[in-house]
This record gives sequence, C-alpha cells and structure tokens, in this order.
Amino acid sequence: MTIETSIYAYARQSLERFPDKVAIWYNDEGITYRELFEKIDNVADHLYEMGVREGTVVTIHLSNCPEAIIAIYAVAKLGGICSMVHELIPKDAVKSYLSFTESDYIITRRPFHSGAKCEIVLTDFEFLCIPADIRTPILNQNDMAEKCAVYVQSSGTDGVPKTVMVSHRALNAYQENTLPHFDSPRSEIVGLAVAPYFHLLGISGDVHRTISSGAQMVIMKKWDCEEAMPLVSKYHVSLLSGVPKMYADLLANTRFSKEYAPQIAYCFMGGDTIPQSLIDEVDKRFDNRVSCPVYGMTELGCGACAMTRVYYKRDATGYPLKNTSFCLEYPDGTIRYSGEGELLCSSENMMMGYLKNPNATKRAFTYFDHRKWVRTGDYGRIDADGYVYFLCRVKNIIIHNGYNVFPDDVVKVIRCVPEVSDVVVFGKDNSNGSEDVIAAIVLKKRADDAIIQESVKLACIKSLPRFAIPQKILVLTEFPRNTMGKVDIQKLKEFSEKPL
Repeated sequence: MTIETSIYAYARQSLERFPDKVAIWYNDEGITYRELFEKIDNVADHLYEMGVREGTVVTIHLSNCPEAIIAIYAVAKLGGICSMVHELIPKDAVKSYLSFTESDYIITRRPFHSGAKCEIVLTDFEFLCIPADIRTPILNQNDMAEKCAVYVQSSGTDGVPKTVMVSHRALNAYQENTLPHFDSPRSEIVGLAVAPYFHLLGISGDVHRTISSGAQMVIMKKWDCEEAMPLVSKYHVSLLSGVPKMYADLLANTRFSKEYAPQIAYCFMGGDTIPQSLIDEVDKRFDNRVSCPVYGMTELGCGACAMTRVYYKRDATGYPLKNTSFCLEYPDGTIRYSGEGELLCSSENMMMGYLKNPNATKRAFTYFDHRKWVRTGDYGRIDADGYVYFLCRVKNIIIHNGYNVFPDDVVKVIRCVPEVSDVVVFGKDNSNGSEDVIAAIVLKKRADDAIIQESVKLACIKSLPRFAIPQKILVLTEFPRNTMGKVDIQKLKEFSEKPL
C-alpha cells in the first residue's frame, strides 16, 4: 500500500482484507472492521453536512475510546485536521487551543460551552454513526498525502511548548518504516492500547498501527495495572506499549510473567529514559527478548530508532528505522555520522513544522548532505554499526564548576545501590553561577534516609569523578509525574529547595 495517500485510505485496506475480524475491544464489546468503517463513513457524512471541509480543524477532546478513533479517520476522510487535546486540561486551556488552532468544531465527552461553532457531545455521537441524509462527495485521498492530518502538542526540541503539524504521509510512513523491526505478521498482533491519543505514541504507535495492519487493539482509558492484567489474559494480548513506569508497575506484580501471558511477544517502551536494568528484568520474566525500547519524539513522528529481536545491541538506544538516518552535530558546528554530539535525524515520518511558529520551525531544522534534518536537542553517540545511544537532553547536561555532568552516568551508579528502586538526576542553579548536581531516589522499602543517603554518596565517590558527585540527595516515596507518566523535573527542583 502506498504511503502517498490519506490515513483514512491507508487504513481502509484492512477492511478489504479482514471485514469480519474484530478491530477494537472496549468494555467487553468488539467492533469489526466492517462495523468500524461503516461508522467512520457515516460520521464523515454527518460532519460534511455540518460544514467540515478540507483544512477544517476539528478538536478531539476525548480520552481513549472508540469514538475518538472513529472521529480521527472520519475527519481525515474529509481532508480536515484533528487537533488532539488532553481531556483533563482546564476549560480555559481548551478555549485557548480552539482559538489558536482556529477550530470551530469540537468533539467532547460532556458539554462545557467551549465557544466553538459546533460542539458535539459524546452522548450524541451514536447518532452520527447512523447513515446521514447526504453522502460525502468522493475526494481524491491521494491528494491529501502531504497535507496536515493532526495537530499534537509538544514541549519541542528546546523544551518550549508548541503545536506540531504531522502530515498523512508521515503517519503512514511510520507504519511502513517500523515493519522490519517485527519478526511476525502485524495482522496477528493483539495490542493493549494505553497511550493517550493526544500523544503521537497513541495515534501512530497504537491506533494507526493497529487499524492499518488489520490487527486488534484492546483499549484502556488510562493505565491501571490491576485492570490491565485480566485484559492481557482474556484477550491474549501479544503487544504492550507504554512508558517505563508502566513496565515498573507490571514487574511489581508477580503474575506478570511468561506463565501468565505466554503470548507476549513485544514490549515497546518509550516516552522517557529507559534503564537497561528495566529491559533486562522484562526479558528475564519472559525468558525471551520481548523488550523493545524506542527512541523518538513528536517532531520525529513518534519513533525514529528501536531495538527488537531483529536489531539488538546491549546498552544501545536503538537502530534507525527504515528510511531514517542519524548524524551528529559537534560543538564546533561540523556534522559527522559517528562519534558524540547533538543527534540530528532525517526521516520520512518527521513533522511538517510548528503551527504559526516559523522561527521555531526554522531553528528545529537544518540541512546537510542534501537532506532535511531535525535537531533533536539530545546529546548522543553513534557507533560504527549505526546504533544510536542517547546520553542526555542537551538542556539537561549539568555544568558544575565548568565540567559537563551527564545525568545518566550518575544514575547508573546510584541504581547499583541495592536499596534504590528508582533514581533521577538533575541540575539546579546555585548562587555561584554554576549548577548543583542533585539526585532524587525512591527506595524499594522504608529505611533510614540518612543511612541510604550515605550509601549513595559513598557509591558515587567510589565510581564518579569528583565534579559529578551529587551535592544533594533527596529520598522520596514516589516521583511526581506528568500526564504521560514522565517524571516532573520542575517539581523535583521545587522539592530540592526544601531543607533535608
């Protein structure tokens, strides 16, 4: 199937191949591909009747549910743009997104008088799934390939929030370019869909991968380990996808093993730093290479490199996807294909740019070797075999008394302290115009904080250069996290200001 088409047309191939196969499981009910595309086509007809046309922005303000998936493909069929918004953000923030994206339409769970021209509430959505009075004119889906399909929010390669524009072609290309990393037919996969749809990991990694390949997905509104375990067993889930915290939760449950779920074949991990110890523990539980770490970001169209049974090297971050290349920009501005420096990535699935932000778009891209590259904002290494190693966010490199401290170097040492369950290392400005190295740790079980802090300090003294030894060690019961499950570094910095 060509990627030079809309995501609707690209996904519709599954209807032709598997019309009576269940595509989506949700609340113990199955939706076949025939039923799914009937609903998509009917919703598209109703939206067209309401005035949605090519380029119309429709805000999707829903948690994970079949209606969100139906809406995404229905809008895509019409050549519209889906603006994906977190269901739990404040009402004023939603209004701000509507204004910024010039969205006159919103599909939401409950009415809240957003000010949009047309507000479609979820309770009315079933009406949209029945045939409309008019049919949508036949549009050339191939003409939509290079046009924008979705808007998603990103902290950007420089940490500043922006709205990323992703084309139909990029979303399709990601599906094609991940194929070599699978060693079994993707149509046979049953995935547990946990990642939120306001994030590309949810849209591209879960939804579009499933629907375009004729696979099956079991939808969870949000992650809950106790709710997930019976779903994994009941539906014979073979693919998991989520942030490292999700896998840490599963590992804490002794039932998560090869004996409980022998069909598990892929455990895709992304969205945050992935410790090698977590990868090893997941593989150990299943007595097999099931862990699949993925490196990527919204600007790269989700993932850009990954490690699976097909491509694997211990301690590496991943091997580039098909039609994806990495190079490095050195501090002196030279660009090379090996060594250490800021990672640059060129891929078919990278973003179009930032909405209404030409200056940020210009800064995010560079041109080299007749290709367009995204500046990732990440410091990394590329070895002779082409494997990529993520070392640190460029903005997270800690400069202590003139020395560069890579947080991951400190993390690896502290993880070896037996009592430590998890650790985060970050820098915080001090009064000397430098940065202090601060470590925050979570323990496996309650213990005397002072004794543990001393153990951590001794381990660092033994294994790290003097300038990399943390000036402060915080002992917490748990880390503060954002909506994607990532550790909230800003809140940790606020905690570090309090006296020990």
